[in-house]
Amino acid sequence: MLRFQAPIPERFIADDPANDARIRAAREAQVKELTFLLWRGHCSAHLAWILEGLVEGRVQNRITVDGETARWARL
Repeated sequence: MLRFQAPIPERFIADDPANDARIRAAREAQVKELTFLLWRGHCSAHLAWILEGLVEGRVQNRITVDGETARWARL
């Protein structure tokens, strides 16, 4: 088995809180902050809504920030 030697992240974002090996590994590694996004039941519908909007030329939930924040986000 190939194992990567990487530092333990302080934050971990997961897309489903149930039965996920990545989440168990993060908990076992004592990650300081574990955040869950949408649950699977909601995620597929939301993704479809976003993609349909893009096909129709609409951007849903556009996020805008000031120029300085945008510059640092691109680093």
